[in-house]
Amino acid sequence: SLTYQELDDKSNQLANYLIWEGVTPGTFVSICMDRSLDMLVGLLGIIKAGGIYVPLDPLLPMGRLEYIIEDASIIHLLYNDDSLIKRIGISVEKPLAIDSLENYSEELKPVASDLDPVIYMMYTSGTTGGPKGILTTEQNILKLVHEPGVISVESSDRVLQWSNYAFDGSTYEIYSSLLKGATLYMIDKEQASDASALANVITDKGI
Repeated sequence: SLTYQELDDKSNQLANYLIWEGVTPGTFVSICMDRSLDMLVGLLGIIKAGGIYVPLDPLLPMGRLEYIIEDASIIHLLYNDDSLIKRIGISVEKPLAIDSLENYSEELKPVASDLDPVIYMMYTSGTTGGPKGILTTEQNILKLVHEPGVISVESSDRVLQWSNYAFDGSTYEIYSSLLKGATLYMIDKEQASDASALANVITDKGI
């Protein structure tokens, strides 16, 4: 588990690490991880460094991942599992392990950015042609979080992070929770795809 303060500190450290490694406002940074707390630190760290995160689903075919990396001109790849990256076989100029943060400050100077910076780019399924990268801005996310109607998340809520982070559905789960002060529960991929296990998690955690 992580408190909000710990999440803030760790993502600041990661942002300083990324800036040291050459990430500047507008840089596309790929992130390849299973659903985890490291994943959350990764997403926020990239945003705080001014970068644009490009989530890579480890379950996608190698050809699809290579296409995304080439199409987005990816140089930086953030990961937390050496064996996962080796098994998938993807490579970029600057692979960056998220476990190398101890030497970086928890204090972060604000990074200059556009008034409505792009936060992430997700790729379409490509069913009608080649996959296309769709850009989502800060204002897109804030509008989604603050105008959700009947499914508004409150600080007392417990929200399950069930959607794959390379799918737009994860945006509401993650940011509506973190921006409203709710509790966000991660779930491993085995539980996420097992209806009985998923039901048990929802019941046990009071989702």
